[in-house]
Amino acid sequence: MKILYIFFGIAILLGIYFYYTTPHSFPIGLIFVNNKTYLSYFALNLSQQEQGFMNATYPGLGNMVFVFNSTSNHCFWMHDTKFPLNVYWLVNGVVVYSATLPAESDTPVCHISNAVLESTYLIPKTSISWSIFSFDGWLID
Repeated sequence: MKILYIFFGIAILLGIYFYYTTPHSFPIGLIFVNNKTYLSYFALNLSQQEQGFMNATYPGLGNMVFVFNSTSNHCFWMHDTKFPLNVYWLVNGVVVYSATLPAESDTPVCHISNAVLESTYLIPKTSISWSIFSFDGWLID
């Protein structure tokens, strides 16, 4: 019985740690790449897009998709981001440019796109699609 209490205590402490060190105020959805499915955070509004992975000490799900209202020049940098990320600029779901950005770099990298995927995974240049779910279970996109 004592081991069970220790286990639950550790689980609670880990939960608190990951809550405060990973992005948690973002919608979560699925991204589909080459017949593989990944969980991802989604940055859908300006506030979420300005925050991104900044100040997170752990990447959580490892992916974040930034969805923009129009195709234009979008710049990304790693200010206060504690881990490197692979960044993929997308136009209508097709990867048009990619770069690996080092942790805590203030050097912007820009490209024309209508969505951007930041990922801790290496993803081949291909088509990417997604579905975003709200907390009440309804499909957003």
